[in-house]
Amino acid sequence: MRTQKVARLRFKKWLVGIAAVLLTSTIGTTVNAQSLDSIYFASNFQQEVKEELAQKSDSIFVVNVKIIKADNPGMVHYNVGTSILFSEDEVITNYHVIQEFEEMKESDQGKLRIASPDKLSKWIEADVVYTDQKRDIAILKLHQKVEYKPVTFAEAQDNQSVITIGYPANPAGQLLLLDRMHEGNHTLWNTIAKKRVYDSQTSIVGKDYVGSIQKEIAHGNSGGPVLDEDLNVVGMVTFVYDGMTYFITSETMQAFIEQYRESTANTAEITS
Repeated sequence: MRTQKVARLRFKKWLVGIAAVLLTSTIGTTVNAQSLDSIYFASNFQQEVKEELAQKSDSIFVVNVKIIKADNPGMVHYNVGTSILFSEDEVITNYHVIQEFEEMKESDQGKLRIASPDKLSKWIEADVVYTDQKRDIAILKLHQKVEYKPVTFAEAQDNQSVITIGYPANPAGQLLLLDRMHEGNHTLWNTIAKKRVYDSQTSIVGKDYVGSIQKEIAHGNSGGPVLDEDLNVVGMVTFVYDGMTYFITSETMQAFIEQYRESTANTAEITS
C-alpha cells in the first residue's frame, strides 16, 4: 500500500513538473512583448487588444539624447522622444527630437541612444543618417540589428478612430532622465491612448503634409506612431497647435524613406 502511495505521489510530482515546463514554454513564446504592467493605457482597451498593443509597442523605440556642453560640463541636457522601427536597424522620428544632437558644437559631447521598451537596460547607439528639418523628419541608423517586427503603413481616413503610443510620459506626463532607468523599473511608462482623426489631410502654416487629431497629446509622444485599428501606422506625431495634435502622414513618411533609400543607393554606386 505504501509503495502505491509513493508511486502516486511521484506521478503527481511528474505531472506538476510537466505542467510547469509547458507553462514556462508558453510564456517564453509570448513574453517577447514588454510587460503589460509597464504600459499606461490612457483609454479603455479589451485585454486582447492590450496584448496586441504590448507586442506592437516593442517596435516603438524610446529615443534618448544626452548632451554635455563644453561651457557648462556640470549640467547634463537630455531630450527624449519616440521613434518607429521600419527595418531591422532603422527608425524614423521627428527632427526636433534629435536636433540638439545633430546641431551641437564640436566642443560639446553628445550621445544618441534608443531602446525597445522591453529592454531599457540594453541601449543601442544610433547615427543620424537622413533628415528634413522643414518637415521635421529624421532617420536613425542603429549600430546593430534588432529582432523586432518593423511596422506596416496605411493611409489615414477622416474621422477614424486611432491609437497613439509615446514615450516617456508617465501618468503625470512627466519626463524622466533615462540614465536612471533600469529594466524592470516601471516608473518609465509607455502611454497608449485612443484618439480620433479630425482631418487626414490638412494645411496649417504651410504644412500640407500633415493630418490632425482632436485633443492635445502629452510631451514625449514626438516621433511616435498614430495607428489605425489594425495597428498599421497612418502617421507620426509631430506637434501640437491650438488644442489639436498634428501628425506627419504615412504617405509623407514612406516618400521620405524612399528618398533615403535612393540617396544611399546613389552613394553606394559612387563609392563602388
